Amino acid sequence: MIRRGLVVAALFALVATACGGGGGGEGGNGSGLDSDQQAISDAIFNQIMAGGTDDTPFGQPEARCFSDGIAGGFTAAELIELGLSVENIEAGTEPGDVPLSDGQADRMTKLMTDCVDFRSLFVEEFTAGGVSDESAGCLADGFDDEFIQALAKAQLTGDNTDPLQNPEQAETIFGLITDCLTFEELSNLGNG
Repeated sequence: MIRRGLVVAALFALVATACGGGGGGEGGNGSGLDSDQQAISDAIFNQIMAGGTDDTPFGQPEARCFSDGIAGGFTAAELIELGLSVENIEAGTEPGDVPLSDGQADRMTKLMTDCVDFRSLFVEEFTAGGVSDESAGCLADGFDDEFIQALAKAQLTGDNTDPLQNPEQAETIFGLITDCLTFEELSNLGNG
């Protein structure tokens, strides 16, 4: 499972080195899933909630949205083939633990970013790191959906590719840092 601290820390480290989804839906039993899909959704939801949500991007509504999304966005047969049967999930297999094709990882990441407001999480973490609300909001708003998707996908799949290796992303990040952070905030990040 994607860990909140990992995503935010990766992004925070990116900003420091260089010196954003919609809200969650409730889902649940009224989500139109058949009984097999609902069993898988419930297993994923219970796994997320049992692990605690303090170090993840998930609260209860986001966890339900994501678990329902996986169960509804993939066929039960596809999930079982991936190793995400109810039994495997209950034994500890997480959606990020299974060998996903690139397309499957994209679909799962899209489900996650549709359920979790990553920009709000970024603002929260940046402000906790000493960046003003205004500067944190500026940074978070500057990260486009494609960048947030790529960052979330890298964390989901365990790919630790440095986004700064992409010249376009690096240019965007450097521009955001220059536009959004004060000299004092920049200095504090560099020393943190």
